[in-house]
Amino acid sequence: MAEVVPVPPFDRVVFGASGDLARRKLFPALVQRFKDGQIPASSRIVGVARQPHDTAGFRRVVAEGFRTMAGGDPDDPLFQEFLTLVAYVALDATRPDGDWSGLKGALADAEGKVRVFYL
Repeated sequence: MAEVVPVPPFDRVVFGASGDLARRKLFPALVQRFKDGQIPASSRIVGVARQPHDTAGFRRVVAEGFRTMAGGDPDDPLFQEFLTLVAYVALDATRPDGDWSGLKGALADAEGKVRVFYL
């Protein structure tokens, strides 16, 4: 098996984070990358969607998707550690008058980190 090389710490913003693709494919894949040691613990994954979740509620959504869609164990200590990287911002990005301050605040202290936006 090839050696897994961790990437530098990053912020990944996932627009449409509560959708089917994110729950079934994207978050389980990120969990696997984290478990393999490729994602540093100082990275952040910020879910953005219109649903009125808070971070704790969104983490429950991710855990449920991990269990039902990927057959994972949400009580696994590594999965629980992964969840500490996950945050959530409710935002309707389709509205020109949307309030982006929550996302701006979630990314405020990330100087020097790579930012990846998944649309």
